[in-house]
Amino acid sequence: MSSNEQELLQRISRIHERHEFLDEMTGRRFNIYSIARSERMEEQTHSRMIAELLSPKGLHGQRGAFLNLFLQQTGVALDSSVIDKAVVKSEKRFREENNKGRVDIVVEMRNFLLLIENKIDAGDQDRQVERYWGYAAKFSKCAVLLYLTLDGRQPTKESLGAIATPENAGDCCSEARPEKDRAPDVRPISYARDIIPWLESCVLYCIQNNLIQLAFGIDHYAMLVRKIAGKEMNENDDEFQDIAKALMSTSENALSALKISQVFSDAHFRGRLLNRFMADLRQAIENNVDHRFSYTEEVPERLKPFQSNEQNLIRWCQRGNKSDGWESKGIFFATPGGNYLLHIQFATTAFHYGLVPVDRDLGLDSGSLATYRWAKRAWSKLVWFSKEEVGYASDFEQDFLRLITDTSQIEELAERIVSEASDICSREIVDIPPSPLPTPPITPNPADGQAEMP
Repeated sequence: MSSNEQELLQRISRIHERHEFLDEMTGRRFNIYSIARSERMEEQTHSRMIAELLSPKGLHGQRGAFLNLFLQQTGVALDSSVIDKAVVKSEKRFREENNKGRVDIVVEMRNFLLLIENKIDAGDQDRQVERYWGYAAKFSKCAVLLYLTLDGRQPTKESLGAIATPENAGDCCSEARPEKDRAPDVRPISYARDIIPWLESCVLYCIQNNLIQLAFGIDHYAMLVRKIAGKEMNENDDEFQDIAKALMSTSENALSALKISQVFSDAHFRGRLLNRFMADLRQAIENNVDHRFSYTEEVPERLKPFQSNEQNLIRWCQRGNKSDGWESKGIFFATPGGNYLLHIQFATTAFHYGLVPVDRDLGLDSGSLATYRWAKRAWSKLVWFSKEEVGYASDFEQDFLRLITDTSQIEELAERIVSEASDICSREIVDIPPSPLPTPPITPNPADGQAEMP
């Protein structure tokens, strides 16, 4: 690394430390969605919040004002006189002959239907967009399907099925064309390009109308969207401006910034960073005062594909989304009872830790699982009991980078893993031996799919 690059990094670090101090003094980083671990819940958090703001009957009390701003942002031209009478539904289920599904958000207006399919981490389903368009086509009105993702990507060919990506987006409602000749109007939109500006316009509307509490509520959600979309800093942010000035101050700084950016976004760098984090976390767990878990590479044959090393973590970082066949990779620890293995892994886009039964038929106490917000996960190649610690690890966002690079946070994580896993292991359910005496019937527990005694 050149002396200029090193000096630039030190300068940027000082700027960041100053703004971190301001964050602490003002509480700007406080976010209830992050605390509730609901940041990337597509249905429970994002679809419901967006639908609530779009609805003229929403608790915001502003009738169709936010819906009108949304239509303007996404380029859907409609007569404003019909907006206040719109009916908004979230998780709209439909079942027809040879066609069924559940649309995230449906907005019904006179002679118009707006469908929004919301994708954050979920992959496309087979013929999903085709099926949704089939549902829209049954109405004798024009329709638009907005395909909402973090980055504005197009639906996959598998999702589009028999319909092609339309070349005439925005023309489906033309009165000059007969209804039967109108092509499917499927438009990709993004959280970064469309939802953030829309939310900002909603906040501005609230301020202009002296709706301060409502403005705070919407801005709180906008902070979350900026975070998951990787837009925590923008051109209006003070830290952004300070860093931009530092980078533009000399030609050498701009070139150094380009080199640093190229290295940071490279999968080889990120894979090595994850591998170092796994090594640091392993050491912290083994150095824990309880010392209940010992790292092991001796695992059942079926679990060996999940073991991580630098090369397969690099490959994990090279994949772009779920459709690319992301593989789960991690490390294992032996537990005191020997019935389970403690497993820590990067799974698809998320970072998990949990317990894997050595015997596939073993279960765990549902009460202790719920205490720590663990859950049974029956994946195609792995059945285990785990907790999703970070749902967006593959994005390498600010909070995740802190977690994997800060020694104190790694030690705190190790302490939490050991504490939770130790308590759950102490209440484990093992195979129940046959008894000569009659036993009460075993009933399924719908909470986690395990059998428990009534």
